Amino acid sequence: MTTYKGLIAISRNTTSETTVNMMRQFVGRVDKQMLFQFREVKLTPKELKILEYLRCGDNVQPKELSRNLVLESYEISRALKNMKGQGIINMANRPGSKKDKLVALTPKGLLLAKEVCRKARNLHENALHNLNDSEYKILNTLLGKIFLP
Repeated sequence: MTTYKGLIAISRNTTSETTVNMMRQFVGRVDKQMLFQFREVKLTPKELKILEYLRCGDNVQPKELSRNLVLESYEISRALKNMKGQGIINMANRPGSKKDKLVALTPKGLLLAKEVCRKARNLHENALHNLNDSEYKILNTLLGKIFLP
């Protein structure tokens, strides 16, 4: 079983392919746990990403969602249509434009976003609870070197 400690304990003899596979396995397990936690929400992983993005800022264009979440425009359109049908978002014309839309969370969507955020935070805390302060700092340093240029 791959854990955070398992990722930290990778020796220098490990090939980069093995390291990447371990990281994929770990991320896959976390994704499965998240989907299990959010099964009653009835949102797809893409819709959860959109929900999280909208929680941080209202009134965004679908183009912005597509660009910042690295999703195709058809994926955004499909997700927004489902979310609107559930009453999670509102879509309105952008002022001064008949074509461009703005997307915002409804009060129901904002409550849902807060609940999802709380559950995600608990999931992450549970995943990290076996690390001591030193290991946690090492993990952050390593991930920063990998993901932040």
